Amino acid sequence: MIELHRGDSRKVIEQLAKDCIQVHAVVTDPPYHLLSVVRRFGKQSSKKAKVGRDGRFSRQSDRFVGKSWDSGESGSLIAQDAQFWALLAEIILPGGYVAAFSSARTGHLQAAAMEQAGFVMHPFICWVYGTGMTKAKCAVRALGANEQANNWGGWYYGTASRKVAVEPIYIAQKPFSEKNARENILKHGVGPVNIEGCRPASGRWPANFIHDGSREALALLPEGAGEFFESYANPFPDPVIYHRKANKEDRSGSTHPTVKPVALIRSLIRHVTPPGGIVLDPFAGSGTTGEAARQEGVDCILIEQEDEYVDGMMSRLNLRDGADVYLELLGRK
Repeated sequence: MIELHRGDSRKVIEQLAKDCIQVHAVVTDPPYHLLSVVRRFGKQSSKKAKVGRDGRFSRQSDRFVGKSWDSGESGSLIAQDAQFWALLAEIILPGGYVAAFSSARTGHLQAAAMEQAGFVMHPFICWVYGTGMTKAKCAVRALGANEQANNWGGWYYGTASRKVAVEPIYIAQKPFSEKNARENILKHGVGPVNIEGCRPASGRWPANFIHDGSREALALLPEGAGEFFESYANPFPDPVIYHRKANKEDRSGSTHPTVKPVALIRSLIRHVTPPGGIVLDPFAGSGTTGEAARQEGVDCILIEQEDEYVDGMMSRLNLRDGADVYLELLGRK
């Protein structure tokens, strides 16, 4: 079962709480609140990036053009708002988990808000990839005709002078309501994480490291270290955690700028959601969490406020608008 709610996540979560709905896990990719990206690409008149030789960065930046949902203009920066995470905690079963992506630059603010809301923070999972965008600014160009310009050849400045290659996935747990793990598991059906289902082919314990298989990422690993890392290919034939950035198949026609690979989201759902459980995504975007949940055989609740993305999800996941179904039952459609 996939249930899609159109609207502001705060209001939808409040209604779910009133309806006494509780979920076993949350897997989500919230806004990163990278205001520099919004200022650069968030206007309809913004131009695409021209960095790189293959057009990759241009295509990535084009999906941000005219989008301001990452800016927090409609209120507080929601992913960094402890009140939002506290509200979310109300509908998570005690002992349940949140797996939330963030930015390497602003993620600490999100993690602090999650902890302030009462979650127990676990070590984050590190997702490493070789296709990130750099937003470095050239010092020589900034100095222009100044006589010191030649002294700064090869020097750059800005908050992302190095190419971004890491995204943290913060793992947070709602505290037990019972006196110990045994009692909490028996009462609520949550508390542990699925290690066995995430082991690499070697049988070793899975690590908190995921990479995209690029040469840049593989160069980080010492020879023979791959056996320590999980894989979630089909079914775990490789000894490392491996997944590239979202490809055309993952996107399923979506224009959303931050689509995540289905296999990556499946691995997170499998890690934190018990069989027969319910996983929630309050920032559903392209609907990847819904597709991943369907493939993992668990129920899913999706929330999205942008009409463009809701319509795309309904098509991708073959969902029907509740109003249309109601009208059909009345014989009016």
